[in-house]
Amino acid sequence: MREQTRTVLAIGIVALCSLGVLGGAYLVIGQIAAGRLADSGLSPYHDFLPEAVSFTPVEFAGRVVHEARDASGAAFGLVFTEVAEGFCGPIEILVALNPHSEQIIKIKILTQTETPGLGDRITAPDFTDRFSGKRAADLVRIDAISGATISSQAVTAAVDKSVRQVLALYRGETP
Repeated sequence: MREQTRTVLAIGIVALCSLGVLGGAYLVIGQIAAGRLADSGLSPYHDFLPEAVSFTPVEFAGRVVHEARDASGAAFGLVFTEVAEGFCGPIEILVALNPHSEQIIKIKILTQTETPGLGDRITAPDFTDRFSGKRAADLVRIDAISGATISSQAVTAAVDKSVRQVLALYRGETP
């Protein structure tokens, strides 16, 4: 009995030490990566819209939108976040919009807590790619995901609302 207790205690101590080392490494690596991103001058949106060389925050009536500019300095996109209420909780969505053609460039689900295997399919390119090239008026034609109707409709409604709002603000109108 005493030998078993000692073995269990030794394994527990090794496990806790390993957890501490891994946790510390995770924190250090995360800080190094964040520092490199800051030092590079790149925005966290750069991976989302790699053709942009800069992102300038612009505030429209209290809403912050990042204006994406290409190498010539021309603004070609607006990047912003929106939150939808899904079946299991909030869904944070990143949206890139071409303000000139009023078309969605693309969307990305940043965070969600939807049901694994059902609602979380909103993160799959099969769903998010449906938004590319669409205007707000076209979003009613985006099919919901079977088995994830509430989640996919929540994303579609939130993108529709936010695109209309951002376009109105960009044009100087009241949404």
